[in-house]
Amino acid sequence: MEYTRNSDKKVIAPFTATDGDQPPALPNPAVGECYGDLTALQRDLLTALAQLGNRSSGATIGRAAERFSGRDISHGALYPAFDDLETLNLIERGQLDGRTNWYALTSKGRDLVAYVARAHNHAATLARTDGGTEEGR
Repeated sequence: MEYTRNSDKKVIAPFTATDGDQPPALPNPAVGECYGDLTALQRDLLTALAQLGNRSSGATIGRAAERFSGRDISHGALYPAFDDLETLNLIERGQLDGRTNWYALTSKGRDLVAYVARAHNHAATLARTDGGTEEGR
C-alpha cells in the first residue's frame, strides 16, 4: 500500500472500501470551494504539474496535459488558464530565463490535487469492490 504526504508532511493513507461510502473530507474547506469553478483544462494542468514536479515550464506542462487528456491545447488557452490558476493561488510562477516561466503548485494547489486524487481513488475502490452498483452495497 502506498502512502503520500500532504503539504504539511503528514502521511495520508489511500482510501479503501473499508473507509465506507463517504468520500474523504477536505483538508481545507477553501480548497473544495474553488474545485467546482475550475475548467477541465485547469484541472488537467494541475494534474500535469503535480506529475511533473515543481518548476516545470508552461510548454512542458501543456504537452503533459495534452498527452493524458487526448486534447490539443492552444497557447491562446494555455497561458490564460495559468493566469487564472495563479489568481486562485493554486500555482505560482517565476522565470527560468528571459522568455520562459516556470510554474509550481502552491500549498493550496497541492492540497487540492491530493484531495482529488484521494476522492478518485476512493470512488475507484468502491467501483472495483461492488461494480459501482447500488445492489453491491
